[in-house]
Amino acid sequence: MLAVLLQLQLAHAAPAVSQVLRREIVADRRDAWEVVPLGAEGLLLVGSDDRGDAFTFTRYDADFAPLWTRDWAPPEKVELRGAWVDGGDAWLLLHGRGADFTVLGVDLATGEPTAFPLTSPVKRTREVEGLFVRGDDAWLTAGRGAIDPVEGGDGTLVHVDLPAGTVEALDVAGLVGAKDVRIRHVQPTAEGVSVVATLDTQRHRTLYVVDVKGGDMSGALALSPPEEDDTNLLGALRVPASTGGDLVVGTYAQGATDVGAQGMFLARYVDGRPDWLRYHSFLSFQHFFDYLPPAMRERLDRRIERKAEKGLELDLGYRVSLHAPLVIGNRYVLVGEAYYPQYHTVTTTTTANGTTTSTSHQVFDGWRYTHAVVAAFDQLGDLMWDASVPIGNVLSPTIRDQVAVSVEGDHVHMLYCVGGKVYSLQADGDEVSGEKAEQRLIATGGDATVKASWESRAAWWYDDWFLLWGYERIKEKGARRTVFAFSKVSASR
Repeated sequence: MLAVLLQLQLAHAAPAVSQVLRREIVADRRDAWEVVPLGAEGLLLVGSDDRGDAFTFTRYDADFAPLWTRDWAPPEKVELRGAWVDGGDAWLLLHGRGADFTVLGVDLATGEPTAFPLTSPVKRTREVEGLFVRGDDAWLTAGRGAIDPVEGGDGTLVHVDLPAGTVEALDVAGLVGAKDVRIRHVQPTAEGVSVVATLDTQRHRTLYVVDVKGGDMSGALALSPPEEDDTNLLGALRVPASTGGDLVVGTYAQGATDVGAQGMFLARYVDGRPDWLRYHSFLSFQHFFDYLPPAMRERLDRRIERKAEKGLELDLGYRVSLHAPLVIGNRYVLVGEAYYPQYHTVTTTTTANGTTTSTSHQVFDGWRYTHAVVAAFDQLGDLMWDASVPIGNVLSPTIRDQVAVSVEGDHVHMLYCVGGKVYSLQADGDEVSGEKAEQRLIATGGDATVKASWESRAAWWYDDWFLLWGYERIKEKGARRTVFAFSKVSASR
């Protein structure tokens, strides 16, 4: 089905960031590839043609040696919309037409696939996305559009009992007693998932955090700003607080109806009731704007000063997607990625009966990522330090993490890939340590150079190792080739 050429290379070591293994696959425009990391057990490579009527699964160990390959043909054309690993199985979410979807389990020892063809219980399902599996239970979202962590969406949380093959829509709105709630985020937990939903009124947004185990929902926490407060809570994630109770972290907007993030907040609950709420404006961060060129930074500083002279705070309006919170000793470390929607204008000119008419409309290009911000807070929610990591203006078709993060003891290592280069930054519970490291990806072949890359992904793999993958255009001795490549990269201290 898929003609591939695999090559393996051992790269020379380099300080801080080092590419040590690499595989390249000749990429055909009709084919699509994705990597599912398996930690120290290796990875699963998923390949399909662009019509989605045939798939190939290849299991590799941590040294990129192939262990097995399996072909699988779905009964109808499907698209990969999510992947999850639970125990000895990889689980794939495949979307067909309308409300039809398939949850496919792949035995990681043998490659044997087990398909669960299902139909969404949500009316007017156009998309299914995300997938989390725990034992016999699976959860995903279905609806008319993707879930935006800032603006929400029409997604509904769906629970699947895999052995029984039953599907049910979970009534999050009924649990919290509010009709028009929107799901903002679904987060895996040890036994199920945690769902963040919001209810918007003319003045305030109330945020709900709900625990889900199987098809049962419980533990709804409600959070909203005080009535006299004009801030708007945009979204949040939940993490158990080491001092007892629960900690909810998220982003907030300056105005009651704004959707752009002004800063981060932390809120602590004890026995389901709020204990404290702390706001931290990005203007109070020391390094939030470090990604800007000096001239732009100076202009921004002048705007901030003019606003401050009037007793006001400059409205920043960043969209920020948060990673899962990190607990390092007695510190909470939050990583957020700033992005904005990018459009271009298309003008169409027509002539009829001697009259020429021009019409213009905007076309969505994707989400433009600018930088990541890292901030550490103590157990009372006070800011300790922050850092900014330029991402390099990555354009992504979906909202997804661009920066990979690993934690070892009190040490944090952040890594991302853009433009054929790998960048990394290190921090610990008290401060950012060292300068940003940079290393160009090394293509297979003596004179080969990575000239361009797109749909690049990075993930912490295991120990000090990260896994990078994506499409690349390579130039070698006057010739060019397009490949899908995945690389093993060390990030040693």
